[in-house]
Amino acid sequence: MKNLLKISLVFVIISLIYFSCEQPTQPDQATGRDVRIGDLAVSDVFTFSTSETGGGKLYSDTNCYTVETVINQDTTRTTTITFDPTCTFEDGYVRGGQIIINWEFGWLWDTTKVVTVTFNQYSLNGNVLAGEIEIRFLRGSIDNSPTHYIVEKDMSIELADQQGTTTWEGTRTIVWEQGAATIFNKSDNVVLIDLYKDGVNRNGEHYIAEGEDVKVDHTCGNGAKITDGIVTITKDDGTETIIDFGDGACDDSFTVTQNGTSVIINP
Repeated sequence: MKNLLKISLVFVIISLIYFSCEQPTQPDQATGRDVRIGDLAVSDVFTFSTSETGGGKLYSDTNCYTVETVINQDTTRTTTITFDPTCTFEDGYVRGGQIIINWEFGWLWDTTKVVTVTFNQYSLNGNVLAGEIEIRFLRGSIDNSPTHYIVEKDMSIELADQQGTTTWEGTRTIVWEQGAATIFNKSDNVVLIDLYKDGVNRNGEHYIAEGEDVKVDHTCGNGAKITDGIVTITKDDGTETIIDFGDGACDDSFTVTQNGTSVIINP
């Protein structure tokens, strides 16, 4: 009986010590992944929208997609880009569905004209994007870092492999670091993005994401990558997570840090 009491006492003491110590925090990988997937998808849409509405072809491999433009009665145009989901693009990405762009001639450099983009099962590597974005020219010139502004409304991504759904609304400012003068050649495009997102991750957790100088680099030989920049994610409980996209390397890895604990993610 005494031995049993001693064992029980030792167990209680160990339990108290264990639960009184602060357990290591696992960084929020889900939101980090969701933010990255969403940003790559919106960047992809922006690149197609700025290129294909100007009469050029963004990709030389036109077997992977078709473009149809209709001039409406109100002088606006509707361009529908239809992707072959069985085709792998030269940048290594697989796209499906449609991007539908409503625009007016000259919009790229005219602050008074707003482009509306919607989607019909548009997907990037199996991640299906829905919602509506508005794009307009904000300031600058081709020789002086032109800037575009995007408003993202009722956005969602149904994640590939049944990993759930993430939703958000937000805005982003896109500054062309290079490539604006050759708008139809995506291979020299580098843009810097300041973003704000009010979203819900795949686990149903609400967050606010804010990022500065997030670099999307199309010069990478293995497709467009987010190669630099910091995004801060704040949840309703006050938890803050930092996403660091790196130092310019053309890879998919990024670091997620929370409460001093970091983890490197290689999607």
